[in-house]
Amino acid sequence: MLEKVGEGLNLTWEVRDGVSGHSKGHGGPAARGRAGTLEGDVVLYSDRIAYINHDIDDASALSWSPLTRFPQDCLAVLGSTHAQRISTMVGEIVRCSAGSPKITLGSGGHGHQRPQGFPV
Repeated sequence: MLEKVGEGLNLTWEVRDGVSGHSKGHGGPAARGRAGTLEGDVVLYSDRIAYINHDIDDASALSWSPLTRFPQDCLAVLGSTHAQRISTMVGEIVRCSAGSPKITLGSGGHGHQRPQGFPV
């Protein structure tokens, strides 16, 4: 359904790109791994940070996987609390992106990667 009695909103391509980047939908920026704008890339990284933190928090809250069972090398890099992990990842994005023509997240010891092969 379009806003404004079917006329839609007068959104720029950059805004539409950023909004569409917020989901891993079919063929959108998230599915490609990059957006068409810096703003869209910020949205993609924000979603990744949120998903990682919510997955860790949810698993810990349900006692499926208390933090003591998470890979300690990842927690050592990211932090053991929700706030520490967000601060670490946002700080790393700012540090790696400063002076660069793109938004990026450095390796940071790979602490931001989802643990794979790890029993939940």
